[in-house]
Amino acid sequence: MNEKKDSIEYDIKQINNGYILLMSTRDWEVLNAIKDFMTFQGSEHVMH
Repeated sequence: MNEKKDSIEYDIKQINNGYILLMSTRDWEVLNAIKDFMTFQGSEHVMH
């Protein structure tokens, strides 16, 4: 993700009780890296 950071678009949306970060790309390699990152983050923060 770091090597291809320019191919990632970020958007922050306000929702009822906070905000949500949207990440998008047209690069399949980056998309898979984002999916892996989000899976890891979800598994690390389950109990928080």
